[in-house]
Amino acid sequence: MAQYEKLVQRIIGNPRNVRFNEIDSVLRREGWQQRKPGSGSSHFSYFKEGSPVILTVPFRRPHIGETYVRRVIEILELEEKYGG
Repeated sequence: MAQYEKLVQRIIGNPRNVRFNEIDSVLRREGWQQRKPGSGSSHFSYFKEGSPVILTVPFRRPHIGETYVRRVIEILELEEKYGG
């Protein structure tokens, strides 16, 4: 199994223990573009050409919130299922 697949499986298996750079890496690999936060904000927005969805992920250390990770997983699974 390739390193990318291992990372995705680890994220799915334990959404409470995911670092921002790991989610960022997965989203960018799947074709999502990052929009950096404005002045004073810690929330990064991700968008994909042709998709009406905008994902917002806050930068937190050491781990980002489980709710945000579950949302990313849900969106990526829907894309895979419906070819988004």
